[in-house]
Amino acid sequence: MSAQKLSRREALKLLAAATGAAALSTLPPAWSKPDLQVGALPAHAQTSLLHILNTPFLPAEIDLGQSYCWDGIIIRFTAAITPPTAGIVLQYSLSYNPTGAPGAITSPNPTTGTVATNASGQASIDVTVLPASPFFGTEGTLTVVWSFVNPADGTNSVSQNHDIVVAC
Repeated sequence: MSAQKLSRREALKLLAAATGAAALSTLPPAWSKPDLQVGALPAHAQTSLLHILNTPFLPAEIDLGQSYCWDGIIIRFTAAITPPTAGIVLQYSLSYNPTGAPGAITSPNPTTGTVATNASGQASIDVTVLPASPFFGTEGTLTVVWSFVNPADGTNSVSQNHDIVVAC
C-alpha cells in the first residue's frame, strides 16, 4: 500500500464536506411552526398603563341663588379618565368667545391650571363668566380643553363647550 499525502487544500475540502454533511443531518425532515413562548411581564410593565381621557358629563350650570347679571354664571366642567384612578393630574385651558354682549371669565384666574382626579377618576372645575355690563348680560361659547400633565399617564386631550346666554 502506498500512502498518499493530502495537500492543505484537499484537507480543507474534505473538512468542509464533512461539516456540511453533519449540518444537513441535523435538519428536521419537514419545517414546523415555531413554538409560542409565554412568560410573565416584569412588575413595572404590568402596572404601566396609559389612561384615556374623556368628557362623559355635560357641563352643568351651578345655581347658587345669585343674580346672573350681577354675579355671573357658574359652569361646572368635569372630565374623567379610564380606568378610574385617583391623583392623576390633568391640565385645563379655558376660553370664552362672546357672540353677543361681551363677558369674561372671572374665575378661575388664571384660565389655565391643573387639577387632580378623585377616586372615581374624575376632575372638575367651576368656571364663572361675568357680563361686561350687568345691564346687557352676555352670550357666547365657553370652552375647556383637558389634557394630561404627565405623558406617562396618558396622551390624548378632549374639549367641552357650553353656550352661555345671560339675559338681563
